[in-house]
Formats: sequence, C-alpha cells, structure tokens
Amino acid sequence: MTPAVRALVNALIAGLQFQINILQSQIVDLNAKISDLESQIKRLTPQNFSIPPSCVHPHAKAVKNKPKSGKSRGGRKGHPSHQRALVPDWLT
Repeated sequence: MTPAVRALVNALIAGLQFQINILQSQIVDLNAKISDLESQIKRLTPQNFSIPPSCVHPHAKAVKNKPKSGKSRGGRKGHPSHQRALVPDWLT
C-alpha cells in the first residue's frame, strides 16, 4: 500500500470511529429517555391521562376489594315478603 492510500484509509477509520462514538452516546441517551417514559407510563391512572369522560365518573368512589360476607342474597327466611300488586290485564 502506498503512503497516500494508507493515510486515506486511516482517515476513513478515524472518521468512522468518530461516528460510532456519536451513535453510542445517542443510544445511551435514548435508553435513558425510554426508561423515563416507561416509569411515567407506570404512574398513569384514569385520573391523570386523557380518556373519554363517559368511561370514568369524576366523582366515583374507588372500588374496594372487600371480602364477601358469606350471606346469601335476597330476603331472609321468616320475614314477610314485599311484592308489588299485579296490574290488571284490562289496563295493559
């Protein structure tokens, strides 16, 4: 290899190394931004991001996960029943 070609190859290698260093620093910066955005997403709730108003009522109470009482649903045995009177057929 002639000295001129060798100097040209060395200059190209130095330029490529410089570009590689710039790209590596950009990758580090972008990884930091990604981790920051991921942490912001984890903190989002329906109250602090844009969703349709019909999805969550602004005054709705938080849902509580309380254990079931174990009682069966409906009226209790031995209590008088409460029923509405039937409408006569001629009114319908």
